[in-house]
Amino acid sequence: MGDDRVYKKIDVALGDFQRIQQFGHVEAEYLNPSVSDHSPILVKCGQQVNLHLRPFRFYPNVMEHPGFHDTLLAVWQQGNGSHTLESIWRKLKEVKVQLKHINAYMASYSQKLSTDNLECSVLIEEERKLLQEIEKWSMVEEQVLRHKARATWIECGDSNSNLMGDCAAELPCLNIEVVRAGKCLTIQQQRALIQEVTDDEIIEAIKSMPKEKAPGVYGFPIEFFTKNWDTVKEDVLAAVKQFYATGELAPMINTTAITLIPKIPSPTKLKDYRPISCCTTLYKIISKVLTRRIKTVIADLVGPSQSAFVEGRSIFDNILFSHEIFKCYTRKWISPRCVLKVDLRKAYDTLEWGFLRQMLSTLGFPSKFTHWVMTCVSTVSYSLMLNARVTAPFPQRGVLGREILCLPTSLCLQWSTWEEN
Repeated sequence: MGDDRVYKKIDVALGDFQRIQQFGHVEAEYLNPSVSDHSPILVKCGQQVNLHLRPFRFYPNVMEHPGFHDTLLAVWQQGNGSHTLESIWRKLKEVKVQLKHINAYMASYSQKLSTDNLECSVLIEEERKLLQEIEKWSMVEEQVLRHKARATWIECGDSNSNLMGDCAAELPCLNIEVVRAGKCLTIQQQRALIQEVTDDEIIEAIKSMPKEKAPGVYGFPIEFFTKNWDTVKEDVLAAVKQFYATGELAPMINTTAITLIPKIPSPTKLKDYRPISCCTTLYKIISKVLTRRIKTVIADLVGPSQSAFVEGRSIFDNILFSHEIFKCYTRKWISPRCVLKVDLRKAYDTLEWGFLRQMLSTLGFPSKFTHWVMTCVSTVSYSLMLNARVTAPFPQRGVLGREILCLPTSLCLQWSTWEEN
């Protein structure tokens, strides 16, 4: 009794599937037990209450609306003449408010494509049947290939034991002396990395960004900036230059939305989902400039055995080379040898901040450039997309995820460390 009292929940609310389907969303709220050992249960039937707001999604076809450009110009001309990342963020928020009704109107395509039309209804039904047939045979093909892959896996004798994981836990840390003995940046390369960012450099980075990609938290894709470049040009260029001048990144710009895409029809485990990170467009522009500068020197730092993620090299070179080596492995007269399968998935998913900072510094990257990179990767916060709604942002821990601004480059740096050691 007293402080040693153990509380246990003994009251439950039960309901069959038919009743739940009849009443729609059902919630059971457990009230305070008061003097009794049992808690009153309040069952609520009705519409589901969403804890998080539905995120704004800007549709590119909204820019074809007659009143779009006047609305955008009126909002963008407001303000005190400031061209910071925060000012652009405030203007985008105001644009969302002003374009909300237009965005909703242009997104109501389902109402325009009404199935009341008999011809339209027949075509839609025929398309649905064809898609079901394609999905059916695609599943059959996938199951056959999966069965063959598993048979090959067993035939190879890889038991996927914990040996590799146990050994990896005892690997030594970065050997600075060994890395410095290899290739490092020259003085000319260091100066080129930290030179002042120009307008042409930012514009080229924007032009090289792919179109029709998922937007970030605020919902504006790259098409919004490119098609309205004359209006937003001055603010975007000044805001990007501000980051490279101060090394400070506004928290609302470095927010990433994570969407879980199911890999299989009925996922039951977390590994059955593929996480997709959606960064804000302004963050992508900043990181694109950094990535394009790193690409100019990465080929001089990474050894020739790393054939992927470096411009001008192809991963197929190592694949063909491996096939040539494995040809003679079944012959009896060769000397004893083995093949080591290294799982790079963990290295791809996470990367410690300390490793990245130390690796950049050891390879000769200027402290100013290293600060730019670490600011981008260490100040990020995440929001989860659950049931088409976004949660409140939360900070990340001291590792990098798949949204890293230059993930292929970082993986090359990590591979370069393994080569040296």
